[in-house]
Amino acid sequence: MKLQKKKTSSRQLSSSNSHRLTKLSRIIKDLIIFCLHTGKSCDKRLDSCPITITRISLSNSKSLIKCFFIGFNTEFSPKELLKILNDSKTQIRHFLTQKLQFKYSPSINFYYDEGFFNLEDINKMLDT
Repeated sequence: MKLQKKKTSSRQLSSSNSHRLTKLSRIIKDLIIFCLHTGKSCDKRLDSCPITITRISLSNSKSLIKCFFIGFNTEFSPKELLKILNDSKTQIRHFLTQKLQFKYSPSINFYYDEGFFNLEDINKMLDT
C-alpha cells in the first residue's frame, strides 16, 4: 500500500503564517506596554507619561516592528513623545529580545497614530 503525501497549498501556509504573526504581534504589544508602564525603559520622562500603544505591525521576516502610539493628558507634544520613545528603543529592544528569546533583535520604529484623532474629526462632521 502506497502512502499519499498530503499537499499543503500556499494559501494554507500563508494563513497559518498570518495567524502566527498576529499572535506574536499581540505578545510584542503586551511586552512593550509592560516595559513602558513598569519603567523598564531608560528615559524617566516616560514614567509619568500615559502612552497608549494602539497597534503593532510585524514584518513577515519578524525583523521590523512598527509600533503606533498615542499620548493622553501629557505635557509632551507628539514630536517630543516620538523622540523620547526613539531614545528608549534600544532598551525596549533589549527587553523584548530577552523576554521572547529571539536569536536576533528586531528593530522597532515608533509612529504617532493620528487615526484616533482623525476618527474624532469624522464623528464631529457626521454629527453636524
